[in-house]
Amino acid sequence: MTENEVIKRDRTETLKVGDLAPDFTLPTHNEGDLNLAWYQGRKM
Repeated sequence: MTENEVIKRDRTETLKVGDLAPDFTLPTHNEGDLNLAWYQGRKM
């Protein structure tokens, strides 16, 4: 197993219904960022 595979494996989580999602940021199509924390407390 390569170092990249180990890092990828360690960073992968399986969530169950009711678990809190980890915070993450993704790029948007209009060169902005979307952060999960911005939606905290809102129904999705």
